[in-house]
Amino acid sequence: MLKSLSLKNYRNLNGVYTFSAGANIISAPNGSGKSNLIEAIYQLSALKIFRPHTDISQIVAENREFAEASAELDNLSLKVVVAKLQDQHNRKLWVNDKVVQPKNFRGHLITVLFAPHSVDLVSNDPASRREDLDDYIGQTEPSYADLISKLEKIIKHRNALLKHIQNFSEAEAQLEIWDQDLVITASLVVQKRLQILSNLNIETTKIAKELFPGRKFDINYSDTASNCDWDAATAMNLFDLAAYRSRLNEELIRLRKKDIAIGITTVGPHRDDWDLKLDNDSLRFLGSRGQQRLGVLVYKLAQINLVKVSKQEVILLLDDILSELDMQRREFVAQLLIKHDYFFILTAVGEMELPDILRTAHRIELS
Repeated sequence: MLKSLSLKNYRNLNGVYTFSAGANIISAPNGSGKSNLIEAIYQLSALKIFRPHTDISQIVAENREFAEASAELDNLSLKVVVAKLQDQHNRKLWVNDKVVQPKNFRGHLITVLFAPHSVDLVSNDPASRREDLDDYIGQTEPSYADLISKLEKIIKHRNALLKHIQNFSEAEAQLEIWDQDLVITASLVVQKRLQILSNLNIETTKIAKELFPGRKFDINYSDTASNCDWDAATAMNLFDLAAYRSRLNEELIRLRKKDIAIGITTVGPHRDDWDLKLDNDSLRFLGSRGQQRLGVLVYKLAQINLVKVSKQEVILLLDDILSELDMQRREFVAQLLIKHDYFFILTAVGEMELPDILRTAHRIELS
């Protein structure tokens, strides 16, 4: 369990913040640093900042040379230090005062994030959905984060080669090497995504009975290699690794001229997508704003439940989840969180946002 968080020069925060099991509330005005504290915890788990279009060096407070975030857990300590170096940054990681690589840092502190941009997860572009899913899997299975990093490098090099071929056609023969690397790596990525989504679908079905009573809630995965949607409930029973590799290889060959013309790899897991469906209708296209918000909450709670099934501890980070809900829905969400005994940290602009059931929860005061 996360016992305390220590921040130095982390945006506008300096101090030590303690937590308790169950509900933890940060109630403070906008601009006081609520989201910064949530972000620091998320960085200690996912090694990323969650604000879109920002660079990690921006966490360093103005006129300071470094930012530090450290966490005390039940049985170990974690620390991230980001130092500014002119226009770049340098990051170092510690586990129990020993410098480690990212692959040895991930997996000690697992979080599930529901932030303002998470509300738009259903309606946003596919890249945001892929990133959210990949970040979640990477926390629980650090080797998957390395797999995604490898995939990104392959796509980057293949795209560079495609652009090179536009002027030097004889270089096209080199594509075969990158295609084979892509086929193998991509198949492992899709296999793992389908496995996790299939397991998540079991959990979303349970949770949706409370938030969408009497309705069918599903997750689908859109696979560009086979140009079809996988029903997450049955995907793992149907997915064939060798067949996928054959399909993707055929598509890479079929689309080669197009890819060379535009300089982009147009098929593979970096172009795939997933969707939430209510009664077989896509929440992205046919769901109301309220249904989309609750749909994302179902998905996020399913992520927590799946981690808890494996006996790992997980923290639910709820940044500004209450602001767009009426009081009745706030009460319902709060009761759901308490009922299922989640360890969560929730931010609110003021006391008026808090349902009665949360008013006696552990408070975190910002310094």
